Amino acid sequence: MASDLAIRFFSLNVRGIRAKNKRKTVFDLLKRNKYDAICLQESYITKEVSEDWKKEWGGELMFSVGTAHSGGLVILLRKGFSCSCDVIYVSERLLAVNVDIGGKSVVVINAYAPNTIIEKNTFFEKTIDVINNLRVDDLILCGDFNCVLNNNMDIISGEKHAAGMVEKFNDVLNRCDLQDVWRLFHLDEKEYTWSKRNPF
Repeated sequence: MASDLAIRFFSLNVRGIRAKNKRKTVFDLLKRNKYDAICLQESYITKEVSEDWKKEWGGELMFSVGTAHSGGLVILLRKGFSCSCDVIYVSERLLAVNVDIGGKSVVVINAYAPNTIIEKNTFFEKTIDVINNLRVDDLILCGDFNCVLNNNMDIISGEKHAAGMVEKFNDVLNRCDLQDVWRLFHLDEKEYTWSKRNPF
């Protein structure tokens, strides 16, 4: 899936931004860095607060509802980012948005995988089905997958992920013609994106 579109993406599990101070801190950080499209997981967004959050953000905000204490996917588009967008798929754990920029389209999918192996296996199969049914050329898959693609390269410390789940996660990329862009540019670098420390 190749494209000459230049969009700055960011993805983060925020572990709840119902508290206004935390939400302001997160939104301010995102605005300062001028990301074009942002995928947030575990936002705890509900329909009742969505309009207030959109006003605070100032740009486009699309969401999949969670509860006041769990879940909730959000895709934000920067204010002033010249595009049109439409939600094309929404479920509890997947949110897909088509973003049209000057006649060129890219689909952004925000994902939040469950923790248990059985639920995760079902989630990965559903993700494959959703992506393949969209039949698009340009797609960005972001999110928190509660899994890694390589136990030896993607974990600094802690327990390894079940081999079957790592294989299944790789299967998503293979069957959907996707690539881990970070790994393409950092072939031998050990790095991680998860920490117990809350940066907010």
